Order: sequence, then structure tokens, then C-alpha cells
Amino acid sequence: VVVVGYRTQKQRDITGSMSTVNLKQISDMPVASITEALRGQIPGLSVTGGSQRPGTMASLDIRQQFNWGKDGGGAIPLIVIDDVIQVDPQTGLPSLDRFNQLDMSEVESITVVRDAAAAIYGARGSQGAIIVKTKRGSIGAPRITYSAKFERNNAVSHGKVMNARQYGEYSNKFLRATGAKTDYLYSDSELAAMDTLNYDWLGNAWKAANVTQHSLDVSGGSARATYFTGASYYTQGANMGNQDFKRWTYRAGTDVNLLSGLRLGATVAASNTNVAESFTKINF
Repeated sequence: VVVVGYRTQKQRDITGSMSTVNLKQISDMPVASITEALRGQIPGLSVTGGSQRPGTMASLDIRQQFNWGKDGGGAIPLIVIDDVIQVDPQTGLPSLDRFNQLDMSEVESITVVRDAAAAIYGARGSQGAIIVKTKRGSIGAPRITYSAKFERNNAVSHGKVMNARQYGEYSNKFLRATGAKTDYLYSDSELAAMDTLNYDWLGNAWKAANVTQHSLDVSGGSARATYFTGASYYTQGANMGNQDFKRWTYRAGTDVNLLSGLRLGATVAASNTNVAESFTKINF
């Protein structure tokens, strides 16, 4: 069963350009957002950027982007989470903010709708659409699920550089080849002093970075009502500088059968992000 616009349809009956993401393949990927996890998963879906710097989210687009609107537009596809269209309140254009704040433990399915198949959303779906359904409760005893992920990011090696003595000798050779005056060359005594002036700036500033992710979900219910609630915590460090990214998410939902053929569904979601960045002042 595939989510198609505001309804579902069996996979064999679909004639439009739609693809469903295999969540099992991306659930353990070492990424900071679902957007980055979609890289290489769906034909025609391009993902750029990512979490090289803590707190920097990736962006995506579907196939060839175009915009003929007189009032401007963007290349971001329309994001629909639980039948709610996600747009920037300032510009009214599609936004990835809520999508990037979702935790993988909250997501039930992701469907990528391309080309004319996104026409159900009108002009907003001109760049395609990504339909997300979050998890809901199921009939049965309360079920508690906890998952954790620990990562350590480090470089296998760094590029080789010259030491101070090698740099001095190289500088002398270069200046002699350009016909520079001998006053600009390092003397023998200066070259000898360079043997004790080595300092590896990159090696001293570089450090291993840790990434942790925790999620806790509780779900269950009866034939009358079902419920789902979950919370997650994600933190990402940096290899250089004082940088840190933290994200908390919470989502709860319930479905209640009021009458025969009448069901009430409610969802509450919240998230918070905190990005600490190092500041470098450059004087020209």
C-alpha cells in the first residue's frame, strides 16, 4: 500500500511516477537528518550538502527543476507530513524545516511523488512532492521500543605537508628560480633553526567527534482507541573548533473510534534544536 496524495493505493495499481523509500535500508545510516539519508535511495531525487558541519542540514530536489511563476518560487519539492503541507510562514514556499527535524523512529512511510503525479497539490506540487506518514498506535498490549546509536567520526589520515626546514629549502629554490635577491633567501643559520620550529597546526587542532542518538517509543491500544508517543535525542560534535548540535523531538498521537464510520485522530509534535558554532574574526 502506497500513500497517494490524500489516500492510499495498492502498488500494482499505480500508474504515476511514485516511489516508496525502504526505511529499513536507511534507519542505521550515520546521518543527522532524514533528508541526508535519502541520498541515492530514489531515482531522480538529488540530495546536496549534509552534516559535515554540525547543525548544517542537507537540501533536496526532484529531477530537473523549473519555475515559471511571476512571483518567484523555489526548487524544493512540496513536503506533506500527515496530510499537512509544510511551507515557510514568511514566504509561503515549501520548506524542509519540519522534515529535517523528524526522527527516523517517528516515520512510518515516505513516498516520493514526481512529475504529473503531484498534480493533486496544484501549483505547489510543480517540483514534486514528498509524502510522510508518521507512526500511529496499533491494537494490542503496550509496546515499548528503545533504540540507541553511537558513532565516532575521525580522519583515517591527513594530507602530508612540509616541515619548517623543508619549507625553507623549498622557498629558497623557488626564489632563486624567479631571480629574487639573496636578501629574501633563508640563511644557513636560519634553516638550521627551523629544525626545532615544527608545529602541526592541523594535528593539534583536530580531534575525534562523537555522535549519539536515542529514541524511546510507546504504543498500543484497543479496538476503541489506539495511541503512540515517542521522544528522541540527537547530538553531534565536531572535529575542529567548539561546535555542537543537539536536537530533541517529541510526537504523540491517538486515534479514537467515536461512532461507526467516524474516527477522530489527533497529533501533538514538538522539537527543539541548539547549534553552537565557533567564531573566527578575519582582518583584511
